[in-house]
Amino acid sequence: MDKWRKEVADCRIVHGVGWSPSEIFISEEAKALRALPNTRYELVTWNTCIVRKDWRIMIESAYYSEPYHLIGKTVEVCITTSLVRIFQDNKEVALHERAKEKWDYKRKLEHAPRFQEAVLQCTREGLLELANGIGSYTSLVAKGILSDPVVDKLRPVRSLSKLSEVYTAERLEAACKRASDNKLYHYASVKSILEKGLDSQAIQYSEEKKIDFAEAGFKFNRNSADYNVDDDERPKTFEEKLIEARPFSTRGNAMWGPSMALMFDPMADEERA
Repeated sequence: MDKWRKEVADCRIVHGVGWSPSEIFISEEAKALRALPNTRYELVTWNTCIVRKDWRIMIESAYYSEPYHLIGKTVEVCITTSLVRIFQDNKEVALHERAKEKWDYKRKLEHAPRFQEAVLQCTREGLLELANGIGSYTSLVAKGILSDPVVDKLRPVRSLSKLSEVYTAERLEAACKRASDNKLYHYASVKSILEKGLDSQAIQYSEEKKIDFAEAGFKFNRNSADYNVDDDERPKTFEEKLIEARPFSTRGNAMWGPSMALMFDPMADEERA
């Protein structure tokens, strides 16, 4: 293909022009070409979001922080391959690297109110260490909360640790033990246990009672005595009742009809004997 293009297509003389395509490109088109840009072209998409009360927006299953004074306002979001730029009234208010994983949270300290800077500075490892300092069950519940990919992970764990200031660390550890025993890895569950005082109460496990189907008296329940009778007293099965009502030949004499076939069957047994 390249050989044909170089030796035939680019060298042929264009009718009415008198020049070949290669001569036209060198003399006219090459002068108008510009150099390629240094960076690769990026596809740009735009979106509109409302800043949430936790001063962040969600784009493609990822979170991005905004200046807290924009809570409740509408912003325009420019999304490229590598960046997420946020505009408000045609003015850029935030710039983040684009998240590479779902439920990732891109945030900046300057976007947060002053009283929440301490929360932002707590990492996942720091929160787990704080929970582990309270007790092993508190650490277990904290790990369960952090394993949820949907909810905000850091804030509930931070709130869980703060329950030790409202109540005692011993009560929080007991509440987390009760929650973990019931597989309730939620901040709201632990808080409810503490509010109701269930952390000091033992879990009442109800004894499982096996159902006696004979005593239950279900409509289609068969009497157990039917399985402990002699063959003469045993109720006939459906197949036995069907054979009595519609007898058939067992020796291949069905073509003679029911009555003749049953008469020929003993004769065939005698011949085989």
